Amino acid sequence: MLPRERLAADPLLALQLVALGRAVAVLPQSLRNHVRHDVACVPVTDAPPTQLLIAWPAEQRSRALAGFIRAATEAAADQRR
Repeated sequence: MLPRERLAADPLLALQLVALGRAVAVLPQSLRNHVRHDVACVPVTDAPPTQLLIAWPAEQRSRALAGFIRAATEAAADQRR
């Protein structure tokens, strides 16, 4: 585990630190379209797959939330096929 001062608060901050030459980062493939033009990146093809979680306030119930969860889980299932 890295010391907390070595962890970026969010992926876009991590990319900014990389662009400034202050860091290297391992980021999810989903950010590939958000990588700055001044940052080089390559896929890590031999890394194990990662798992993501969907989190929301436990008391919240809505059709929009249910639709989002359904779409996200279906998209994840499609990626595994």
